[in-house]
Amino acid sequence: MFDILPRIGGIVVNVNLTPRLEEMVRQKVETGLYNNASEVVREALRLMEARDRLDRLKMAIAHGDRQFEQGETFAFTPQLIEEMKLDAHRMTSEGVDPDPDVCP
Repeated sequence: MFDILPRIGGIVVNVNLTPRLEEMVRQKVETGLYNNASEVVREALRLMEARDRLDRLKMAIAHGDRQFEQGETFAFTPQLIEEMKLDAHRMTSEGVDPDPDVCP
């Protein structure tokens, strides 16, 4: 078990790892690439987040491909781009956060 120590304003989290995962963390720290187990865990979580985002994008592409195959398309015109910009500005002024998959 590793205790992930708090940062300023952070929390203490105890993480139970299998012996194999514990050894992986230890090896990563021993390489010098990471200073401690917390850094290894943070990097792993960032990679999981990136993988999840990639999975969502792949699903969106597959959905778009199906729509294209079914003829559900529309022209991507300068007028449409302007409408999209206006919608984005309106949503921002209303306090709506942009979708991180669209505006990372």
